[in-house]
Amino acid sequence: MCCHFGYSCARPVADRSAMTEPSPLLALRLRGRDHALEVGRTYRLGADPACDFALRSAGAARVHAEIEVRTDGVWLRDLGSSSGSRRNGERVGEVRLAAADVLQFDADVATVVVDAGHAELVPVPALRLLAVARRSTALRSAARPDRREAATFQALVALELRRAPWLGLSLLLHAVLLLLLVWFWQVEPPRGRQLALHRVLPSWTPPQPTVAELAPELPVVTEPVVEAPTEVVPPPPPPTAEAEPAPQPAETPPSAAEAERVVAEGAVAGGAAVEPRAVRPRPVRTGSAPVVGSPQFQRTVAELRRTGLEIVFVCDSTGSMGATLQAAKDTMALMLGVLRRLVPDARFGIVTYRDHGKSEEYVTRQLPLGSDVWRAVNFVNGIAANGGGDQPEAVRDGLDAAFAQAWRPGTRRVVVLVGDAPPHERDRAALTTAIRRFARSPECRVHALVASPALAGKDTRESFAAIAKSGRGECLPLEDAAVVLRLVLALAFGREFTADLSAVVDQVAANQLQTATWALDLARRGGPELADELQQTPVPDELVHALARLPKLTVSLQLVDLLADPALPAGSRHALAWVLQRQLGLFELPFDPAAEGPPPPRVLERLRGMVQRTLK
Repeated sequence: MCCHFGYSCARPVADRSAMTEPSPLLALRLRGRDHALEVGRTYRLGADPACDFALRSAGAARVHAEIEVRTDGVWLRDLGSSSGSRRNGERVGEVRLAAADVLQFDADVATVVVDAGHAELVPVPALRLLAVARRSTALRSAARPDRREAATFQALVALELRRAPWLGLSLLLHAVLLLLLVWFWQVEPPRGRQLALHRVLPSWTPPQPTVAELAPELPVVTEPVVEAPTEVVPPPPPPTAEAEPAPQPAETPPSAAEAERVVAEGAVAGGAAVEPRAVRPRPVRTGSAPVVGSPQFQRTVAELRRTGLEIVFVCDSTGSMGATLQAAKDTMALMLGVLRRLVPDARFGIVTYRDHGKSEEYVTRQLPLGSDVWRAVNFVNGIAANGGGDQPEAVRDGLDAAFAQAWRPGTRRVVVLVGDAPPHERDRAALTTAIRRFARSPECRVHALVASPALAGKDTRESFAAIAKSGRGECLPLEDAAVVLRLVLALAFGREFTADLSAVVDQVAANQLQTATWALDLARRGGPELADELQQTPVPDELVHALARLPKLTVSLQLVDLLADPALPAGSRHALAWVLQRQLGLFELPFDPAAEGPPPPRVLERLRGMVQRTLK
């Protein structure tokens, strides 16, 4: 079974019974990047696109060599290439590798290094190609109609200037600076200053505003921080005749690299050996990295971080919406990762609706506004496209449930409706009144996406356009179900930031392929330290991905035992439900994540049996 993060959730090929002891964590450094080498994987190197490591030499074989990572070490095997594979300058056929070995494959040189916990995770080649194909359907579709209108180069330039007025001012400023530079070079400088002028002018560039200057209110919010009381520092005493010696600065603590070197050399502190786990790199929290994109986008993100952002996704879940719901399931975690990256304290809610009638399982189901990512992912994964029948659906009930959420005052409030059927005729007048009441505040918007517009019909397109107009929002056709949640992001932040959001999506998707190796090591070992990490709120995403990627019998049984702990945070319980679903290859969640508290004992016992049968 595979999941949308670009890695396989299937069990590794290697025998699990032989993986009781953690193996050395090694990485392959190729062209300045460290790639983690996982136990149970075989990596191929060559010019073939399906290889794990692409060799840039034009003369390289399609498949040059392979690296097999076993419990007894890392082995390099040449696959009959014409130039051969060399280790430390010596041509080899098959050899065991160690840290500091230098490998040469034709014109490419790689080094085996000790993994310090920040190496990139190498995805399975087939899944990597699938991830690239998915990322190629980015938000550019939202800007496509505008570019079709620009048939000439002049029209395209005029379009870009309308989309970004500051571009013309920037071009004018650079032209003036270029003219001044040429003029200074042609004018003979005063004697005595010629050397200084020639030294200053070539290296001088106009000062560029920093992110802090462009967005002075852009806080980096990663998790709640309790501020210590401000200490009042008394003014310095007046100077005396004999100045006292200045206090010596405190000794600078050693860096993580120095600490690892001391541990590796067996240094002791106070007579006791220093544990390597004491210097294990800690996870980088979401939202700590700077925001990429244009200055206007950064200012918008800064404002949303100050005021807040709340989104409710309202989706038709009748039988005709199967493709759209599956696309939402595949990309929900990525969309929420982007949202949390940009606005760490953003809240999101989900409402799914069908219709009235005895044959319907429900009219509406909802996940209230909150910030628990894994609960939202599990909620969407539990939605099945079923029911319906006649064309009108309970659109009014779905939107009423969205409007009734516990919205925070002063935040940007966005409701995005996705469906392929119109509301009932009897509900239209009351629905229009409810939408206008919700959208009275300037920060509130109601948008609409028409799924499968060709099949939805004229009535659906017209009614959804009227809903968006009443909500001071936009109505867009959803031609490709794969971009549904990307369009939700574009509508939430502004469609003028389509390219900026696409860059953030690609960045977050790439980061999800770089699971920290400290998390992989912990997923192999389990134990009290794993339990401590799962007590964090929110639980580290790196650890969740590692547990899903590397199922191990003893560790998975520990996860089931942790589910029985009433003190386990709700967010961790939702994350473990997601992990176990992928480890066991289940089509549905192993228990209801919406229920409060631990699962019933009978459910936990059934889970233990499934883990023992599947991961033995």
